[in-house]
Amino acid sequence: MGLFAFFAAGLLLGVLGPLAHVTWLQGRSLADLGLTRARLPATMALALVLAAAQAAITFPMVRFGAPTEWLPLLALAITVGFFEAIFFRAYLVAVFEPMFGLVPAVAIAAGLYAAYHVGYGMAVDEMLFLAGLGLVYTIAFAVTRNLFVLWPLLTPLGSFFSTVRGGEITMPMISILGFVDVLAVMCAAAYLAWRWTRRRPVTRVATPEPADLLVC
Repeated sequence: MGLFAFFAAGLLLGVLGPLAHVTWLQGRSLADLGLTRARLPATMALALVLAAAQAAITFPMVRFGAPTEWLPLLALAITVGFFEAIFFRAYLVAVFEPMFGLVPAVAIAAGLYAAYHVGYGMAVDEMLFLAGLGLVYTIAFAVTRNLFVLWPLLTPLGSFFSTVRGGEITMPMISILGFVDVLAVMCAAAYLAWRWTRRRPVTRVATPEPADLLVC
């Protein structure tokens, strides 16, 4: 329980912090974090294509057991996927692009995503693979400027397949409720941030078009 509490706190900090920084401190729109209806049909079409390609490559290599074994891992992947999409793609691009430009911002975000996995006992080639994967994900976000190109399909599916295939993580079914609670708090925070932006003028910095919110 203590381990889950620390894990959940880290996920929440990685979402609530960027929301507060971008909307409250900088006065920018949630569209700068990719929470927008702008370009949504094209974004979802691209998300489906990328997710289908990813599933076609990884699905044949995964052996699923009973639902009680993989459903908690799916809940984990969806929740962590939202954190990673917000923090490592949208937020880092929003922070670094105004300072260094788009290409360096994408590279920094991909590098930090790989560094985030230091301590997992991964080899150098695995870390390089994660950096490349982070680069692909960040480019997809930079092209669409919409979080939903990554979540809830692309990044959660990739993490889910990898976790199931590894077989190193097992969790009880009750853990699903914990992940649902964490995701609900994230979504509630995004909604409150949206309400905040509607009450004050918004300064646009990174993305060129104004857009409305679409949360979870």
